[in-house]
Amino acid sequence: MNIRSTVIMLVVGLALFALYWNADRVQAPDLDPNHPHLATFKAGDVVSMDMTIHGQNLVAQEKDHLWFVSQPYRGVGASRTMQNFVKTLSDTRADTIVKDRLTSADLKQYGLDKPAVTVTLSLKGGQKLSTFAFGNESPDNAGWYTRVGNDTRVLLMPTVLSPDLARDPADWREQSPLPVDMSRVIRASVSSGGSTVEVSRANAKADWAIDRPSSCKADASSVTNWLMKLQNARVVRFLDGSSVKAPEIRARYTVQLWNQGAREPMTLTFGAPTVGGIFATRTVGSVA
Repeated sequence: MNIRSTVIMLVVGLALFALYWNADRVQAPDLDPNHPHLATFKAGDVVSMDMTIHGQNLVAQEKDHLWFVSQPYRGVGASRTMQNFVKTLSDTRADTIVKDRLTSADLKQYGLDKPAVTVTLSLKGGQKLSTFAFGNESPDNAGWYTRVGNDTRVLLMPTVLSPDLARDPADWREQSPLPVDMSRVIRASVSSGGSTVEVSRANAKADWAIDRPSSCKADASSVTNWLMKLQNARVVRFLDGSSVKAPEIRARYTVQLWNQGAREPMTLTFGAPTVGGIFATRTVGSVA
């Protein structure tokens, strides 16, 4: 083997090694244009969502892994549901392209003249994505006719979106007393009658410890089960203060949870018992 061929083989070898080394770091281009994504974005970059649902407007913002609704009511959003919906929008491909050249006459046929649901997402840095418009379901209920911005194509998006597209604005509200995320809660306290029990852990993987009324190791399974019960409890009805009297919400005991990295706790204050439940108020961030 002469020097020339040796050099060529070495260069080829290095090129193949570089390709192998960076294979998992290089994102492959979209090689399936017949099944496109709605848009190219990362779910973690979304900071706000503006939806119209059968003519009703829903506006929500993300902050510190939690979602807050500012319209049509002011309250805590269903954070896990909203984040999963955003991720589904970023991950899901169209089943097919129904039509390449949409005409004005086609809009009514596909329900895109008056979409059932529209979604506009804003990203970190102020970028706003084109609006996703969801029209009619296909006759065989295989998916939703969808248009992105002023694109001339009609896409058929799969039924994985159906549960979220069927929600009313009220269904996007947090139905648990507090938006508990087991992977982020690092401190909790319960206070009643001047007494407080407080537990904490250094991070999401650390063991729980009792800080008050005395310092000792906590039973991790008991803390976890208690948090799960709080997470799985459901709000029976939102009163928004319109028909609640002061004696009904006077604090009888208070629960506070701190998420990792958060300065302020999420607070749930229980008041008087009533038929079918207990009056309670909650504050998450600056939202009650």
